[in-house]
Amino acid sequence: MTTIMSKIKESMMTLRAKINLYFSLLFILVALIIFLVNGMTNYLFGSIFLLVIGLIQTRVFLQCDVLSRITQLDRTIQQIKTTKDLSIRADVKQNDEISSLTSDFNLLIGTLEQLHEEKTQVAHFDSITHLPNRKKFYQDLEQQIQEVSISSECVGVALMDLDRFKVINETLGPAMGDQLLEQVARRLDLLLEDYGIPLYRIGGDEFIFILSKRTEKEMVEVLDQILEAFQQHFLIQGQPYSITTSIGVSIYPRDGNRIQDILKNADLAMYQVKGHGKKGYLFYTEDLQRTQNRKFQLEQELAKALEQGEFHIVYQPKVNARTETVIGMEALLRWKHNQLGYISPAEFIPIAEEIGLIVEMGKWVLRKACEQNQAWIRQGLPPLVVSVNLSTAQFHETDFVDQVVHILQNTGMNPEYLELEITESLAMRDIKQCIQILEDLKKLGIHISMDDFGTGYSSLRYLQQLPIDTLKIDKSFIDAIGTEDKKELIVTTIIAMANILKIKVIAEGVEERHQVTELLNLQCEQMQGYYFSKPLSPGDFQLFRHNRNNNLHLREYTENIV
Repeated sequence: MTTIMSKIKESMMTLRAKINLYFSLLFILVALIIFLVNGMTNYLFGSIFLLVIGLIQTRVFLQCDVLSRITQLDRTIQQIKTTKDLSIRADVKQNDEISSLTSDFNLLIGTLEQLHEEKTQVAHFDSITHLPNRKKFYQDLEQQIQEVSISSECVGVALMDLDRFKVINETLGPAMGDQLLEQVARRLDLLLEDYGIPLYRIGGDEFIFILSKRTEKEMVEVLDQILEAFQQHFLIQGQPYSITTSIGVSIYPRDGNRIQDILKNADLAMYQVKGHGKKGYLFYTEDLQRTQNRKFQLEQELAKALEQGEFHIVYQPKVNARTETVIGMEALLRWKHNQLGYISPAEFIPIAEEIGLIVEMGKWVLRKACEQNQAWIRQGLPPLVVSVNLSTAQFHETDFVDQVVHILQNTGMNPEYLELEITESLAMRDIKQCIQILEDLKKLGIHISMDDFGTGYSSLRYLQQLPIDTLKIDKSFIDAIGTEDKKELIVTTIIAMANILKIKVIAEGVEERHQVTELLNLQCEQMQGYYFSKPLSPGDFQLFRHNRNNNLHLREYTENIV
């Protein structure tokens, strides 16, 4: 009996040593798992299972109680392995080696549960806004699509982007940009929570939400609330900032059967909103896809247009409406494609800006306009000033002034016969740099005009600082003469202000006789528009100029001029 007890004691001591050894190896394995952060949980459980089976096979565990408790621990392991539920724990009933083993096992599972929760948080949630991220969105959208696939219901996906966030982020810094993202997320999340709609941040300044099992009318109600939420300022470090959003919506299964198609179409709709003034939402339609296809085609063809000689310049006369004489012309770019025919500048100019061709095209227009004007001067015609529009990208080229000088030297044209037109938005982008560039151009003798005045920034307070010679009143204000009192008052104010500042004024887009009459009554004599002439080829412009300046005038519209 004594011998048997000694052997049992010896076996128990061996068991204790083995258990200590196994757990030392086990915790080394856990450390490796945490270090590698991978999906080796099943492998870990399998190792524990093999360990327990080995222990069961040991003769030391001949006692029924020990076998029962080890079997119970094995069941717990199998349950966790099957259910993947790391919250399950094994029962600890006594204070012995088996209980110690069980306690250590529970500690191990607790550590793995914490690690799993941390990995899930990192994998599925955004660190800045704490919203679910792109990966979680894909999972949830796939689940929503599966749920409605067996019914006639639909799932809408609304992709939203913050307008001009890049400018705000670059101006105020990334830290302030992150604060703005946090506030936007908080405001939208609270709003959508009332509708039971989760909000996700999928990257940068893009957010997305799922409009599941809703009619289009119900979706519109939510979208209107989103836009209204952006009417209020966002406070960052006590300062109010305004920002708007553009939203594109695509609906499953109407707009696509695959998740990637739904997202692509929502993105296309969103960028259509951005391209048409931002601050709104748009549902995807097949027409948008056709527009996108044409845009892609024009992108490809535009790159070859210069080389293939498809561009040409037309000239729209500027006239003194009181004397009915031609006082100048504006050079305008036109594109006649070999197969597609004439393509509107309103269509191809934004594409050229987007794909980076606008600078090269701008140089070409400037050179051709100077060459043509100089050719007319060499023919002995009285010199006229030719106006050329500048894009923002061209104006902010580091060597822009040198480019202009080089073109003038190569064409031989006197700088006083060149006028460069800038826009309000171009000027306000960097007012100090703009003033410096304009002053350098003015020193050369070049004239400067501001195009589309009144449509952009409230730049009246900067007007005295900018070295400009002429203001061009935008066509939208000219169209309002006689129909909209407020806009007509703006025209009156611009003309009066310009006269005080000794700046010339020209009205563009003049198309009606009553507009000419009213503008002359307001002491605005220089005009441009279809009432006088459409843009003309060089030959037609020369003929128009000859006729106008040789008293072949239309004077009947002056009868009511004060």
